[in-house]
Amino acid sequence: MTRLLVATDFSPRSDRAVQRAVVLARQLGGEIVVMHVIDDDCPASLASAERKAATALLDALVRNVCRQDRLPCRKHLASGIPHEAVVEATEALAAGLVVMGAHRRQALRRMFVGTTVERTIRTSRRPVLMVNAAPAGPYRRVLLATDFSDCSLAAVDAATRLGLLDGARVTALHVFDASARTLALKSWASPRFSADPAGQTEARAAEAMTTFLTRAGLKRSRQVIAPSGISTGWTILQAARRARADLIVVGTRGLSEAERLLLGSVAEEVLTESGIDVLVVPPAGAGEGA
Repeated sequence: MTRLLVATDFSPRSDRAVQRAVVLARQLGGEIVVMHVIDDDCPASLASAERKAATALLDALVRNVCRQDRLPCRKHLASGIPHEAVVEATEALAAGLVVMGAHRRQALRRMFVGTTVERTIRTSRRPVLMVNAAPAGPYRRVLLATDFSDCSLAAVDAATRLGLLDGARVTALHVFDASARTLALKSWASPRFSADPAGQTEARAAEAMTTFLTRAGLKRSRQVIAPSGISTGWTILQAARRARADLIVVGTRGLSEAERLLLGSVAEEVLTESGIDVLVVPPAGAGEGA
């Protein structure tokens, strides 16, 4: 049974995360744990009052899920730095997925170090689903952004294991830079393209995509090879709009340290700008679900 940890601050954004967890728990036959974190960097009297209020709100959420949705659900109340407490709870509870509401949309958001959801994604060893839209049922159109690395394969495996691809139309996207060679393509491409002559980058990417999808068990997926436009993240978001996707799946790290940094920035851009749900998956072996 997959355990879903839903972090809530009791806002409408978090309500959507709870609703999505309900949909997923029905698909998987899973258990929901609804969690709230009390910031311990405040006066004891305020922390005590917040704990009392949070307990009542969590109890109400649990009753609603158990009685109306008829799903196993329990609460978890913690104190500390929000993203650290969420990651600690994920490990302690052996959750297979963290579900969180989207960050607040702020015009000057990029001036800040990061939101709780972004910090959780950076440090979590488990997949994190950022919920942007109110769920209307299981995902129907999924965009998989891949660089052909093992991390991308782990992302596909996680999405499959969590039932996110069940019955969905899957579009696999690779964004390439026609002027650059990438380690991922070098590792997958045919030797006849090893010299990387002008104009062969897209062909190499198409060959690597076929190999990757065969390896992932998604040979029937729609394939899109696209040159990077303004940025890789922007290209992913544009492709998601064209595919009318309701979920984007992306890994957090590539094959080398440089690629890890690149993919980190790509994931961050997608998370920042996406109006649909985003599943972010850490490398294989970083953490195992229940």
